[in-house]
Formats: sequence, C-alpha cells, structure tokens
Amino acid sequence: MRSESPPEPHLTHDGLTLTSREWAARTGLRRQAITLRLRAGWTVEETLTIPAGGRRPRPPRPPRSPRWQFQHDRDERIYAALAERGSRTRDQLVAELHLSSSLVRMALYRLRDAGRVAVIGSLDIQGYPHVWAAVEPPAVAS
Repeated sequence: MRSESPPEPHLTHDGLTLTSREWAARTGLRRQAITLRLRAGWTVEETLTIPAGGRRPRPPRPPRSPRWQFQHDRDERIYAALAERGSRTRDQLVAELHLSSSLVRMALYRLRDAGRVAVIGSLDIQGYPHVWAAVEPPAVAS
C-alpha cells in the first residue's frame, strides 16, 4: 500500500495562492529552488520574484563595532603619550600605559602607517623598531 505524501504547502504572493509546483511552472524556477529558498529563510516575495541564480539583497551593514572604537581610543592614548613625553621605547609605553607589548606594537604600526609616529632608533633583539616618536602634523597653509 502506498503512503500518502504530506499535503503541499500553499504560498500566497500578490493575492494569488498556489502550491510550490504551480509557482514553479508560473515563475520558471525549479520547485526544489523554491523549497530551499524558503528553508533558508527567504520571504515568499523574495523566493518568487528573484530569478534563478539571483541573490537576495544584503541587509544594511551595521555601524562600526565598539571594538573598533576601543582600538581607535587606545591608539590615540599611545599617540598622546608620545606627543606629550617625547620619544619612547615600546617597553616604556607598555609600562606607562599598562598595555600588553603586542597591543602597543600593533598600535604603533597603525600610527606609523598613518604618518603620525616615526621610528627614530634602532631595532631591538627581536627585530622590532625600538624607539618611537610622535611626528608633528604638517602645517596647514592658510
């Protein structure tokens, strides 16, 4: 005896209610594509209006994370320490600002790439720049 398959769900779009098989015939999409899109969380409208091989629109990008702001603030603390106290070694900055050596090193590299600090000393034993100094921003011509 043959078991009955579950009833096919009906989808409503633009006031028209049809089965996924009927929507497949009407839209040119494969029935399996309709089913998979719905399982993936697509709305009925997106499922039936986006052509085969198309992608659904991406949601708007969220604002920058607080983590980015935290990193930016830390970089500014390090720059301020250099500008206020003159040249410093990385180890001196670590001790004064109570930050890890790797955080200070990466912040110094970001500030160097932005042209805000410069290496003025030799390399340490590990090959990292040893003495850093704040760079005066270029004067703006008025």
